[in-house]
Amino acid sequence: RGVDWALRAAPIYPVYRPDSLLDPNDPYYEYNKYDALGEGHGANPVFKLHDRDLDIENLTLFGNAFVEARFLNDLVFRSSLGLNYASSFQDEFWPKYYDPETDEGDDGGVINRANRTNGWLWENTLSYQKVLEKHSLNALVGYTSEHNKYDYLTGRKVNVPYNNEEMRTLDAALSDPETTGGYDVVNMISMLARIHYGYDNRYMITASVRRDGTSKFGPEEKWGVFPSAALS
Repeated sequence: RGVDWALRAAPIYPVYRPDSLLDPNDPYYEYNKYDALGEGHGANPVFKLHDRDLDIENLTLFGNAFVEARFLNDLVFRSSLGLNYASSFQDEFWPKYYDPETDEGDDGGVINRANRTNGWLWENTLSYQKVLEKHSLNALVGYTSEHNKYDYLTGRKVNVPYNNEEMRTLDAALSDPETTGGYDVVNMISMLARIHYGYDNRYMITASVRRDGTSKFGPEEKWGVFPSAALS
């Protein structure tokens, strides 16, 4: 967003206020040393790059394993299982400051966010492939099952006593506590079939159909059928 603020800021205004108006011993010096732009010209983009401290930690894990068996040379059965896990933690802090020249400031605040996603995907397919002179046939049937869960938790408080590291916690902030949280679960089962026929590597026809059932569909229609066909 710094680029957006810079585009909207008037270039005739200085970034910093004159030294004569500043006291380096002021506990809020680091935040009120920036010039306040004229009304209607947006926020000082350099100040905006320093008025938020955002720390993000992300962790992502995933894995996949499969087994495959061949029958009668032309039939192949494959079963695979995939697992995934992801988490994100965000600590956000904005400072407490007051500028007597502009009579503006902020009480400061803290936001902590935690998000987590975990799930699995189980796929089973049986495929058949055959080439005979100018004819080629490829067919597949399958069954898949999928589960994903997402949950989140957010805490927010304002009015921090000071701007030092020890005060950048929810317990240190003094007022207006807010918490939100929840979760979402998505389950899906699919049955599918596909057949592809080719002649002389010139004429091809493909047809497929799948039947999906998911918790995202409405309560009256949990299943849907989706066919398709192509000729070339």
